[in-house]
Amino acid sequence: MSSQGVDDLISRMRGKVCYNATVDFKVLMSLQDDVAYHVDLYSAASPADTLAPCDYLIRWSVPGSENRVATDGFSAYFSGNLFTFRGERMVERHFLSDPMPFLPSGRTPGAQRRTQFAELLPQFIADEIEAITTSSDYLWHFTPDTIVDGRAAMALGARLEVNGAVSREALYLFDRESAMPLCITTDNNPGALAEQTIVATYTAPEAPLACAPLTDSLLADMYPDIFEKYRENTFAIVNLPGQPLPRFALPTLTGERYTYLGRTQGFRQPTMVVLFEPESSFARATIEGVRSAAMQLPYNADILWASVSNDRDAVDSLLPADRMGETTLVSAKALARDCGTATFPVVILVGSDGVVADVVVGYNNSLVSDVIQKAAMLR
Repeated sequence: MSSQGVDDLISRMRGKVCYNATVDFKVLMSLQDDVAYHVDLYSAASPADTLAPCDYLIRWSVPGSENRVATDGFSAYFSGNLFTFRGERMVERHFLSDPMPFLPSGRTPGAQRRTQFAELLPQFIADEIEAITTSSDYLWHFTPDTIVDGRAAMALGARLEVNGAVSREALYLFDRESAMPLCITTDNNPGALAEQTIVATYTAPEAPLACAPLTDSLLADMYPDIFEKYRENTFAIVNLPGQPLPRFALPTLTGERYTYLGRTQGFRQPTMVVLFEPESSFARATIEGVRSAAMQLPYNADILWASVSNDRDAVDSLLPADRMGETTLVSAKALARDCGTATFPVVILVGSDGVVADVVVGYNNSLVSDVIQKAAMLR
């Protein structure tokens, strides 16, 4: 069997720069009730990432029935960051904080390659077809030119045999022009009592979505309730350096509205964004420490005091009047969420271009020196 056409198919799927589609995903089981999922797929090319073939956002839902409660969830991966949500629980993993979940263990791939429905993405399908066509355990056949429901298509059929018995049969159908998947049918344990058939039928959008980069703040904007209720760790704030500071609009202590539009706006000069709780016993020491550090920097820096509390009286007792280069904001809980922290205080060092240079998390006796050291190269 010639693999030239298969190699071209694999190459075209891996090279897909931006992909989005919806999938009707049906699991037909001989011993249990059938299950039907609705799946929204989005992926973007990430050629420099060695952990996964693409960045992705996968959203899924299962309608309720007499014997089943309606459920939904999502999975997202980008730049070594993995988020999964289902069953009122969000799991967040970051390679820089803990690489082990991302690394393969024997024949088991890393968590970012095992998320539910990731195998439906064309970049992952390319890896699977390459594995099938290079394995001696599979028999396979590729048809480069066929018709499926009136559409020009390509087809690949594969059969896995274990100890002389067929354990898996699969049929992949692809659009011949775009090389994107049309339908995947998989039979597990065909002919056995516990036979399971999975049918994934794809629908391409009439107008493809723009290929926007995935970030923590974008996910938090899409799922604000989930991030506020179920986010359990502070790893994201550690990974904030190198990323744009999230956009925000917050009230000042004097009642005006302070709006930051992101990197398109930037700051007039390097800025320290200080997220703090005014009720904390460290609040006053944090303010004094940051001011002391700012005075010792070799350049002028502005300070945004961002209280996560709505208690204006508590904030006013600490910051009764803004000094030159300072602005006091209140009700900054959403900004803290978008930055990925539930621990305070946090000093976020931001360049005039709007990109976070570094962060200082928590209060200790070395706060002044920590801020000075991390802000020394900020411009």
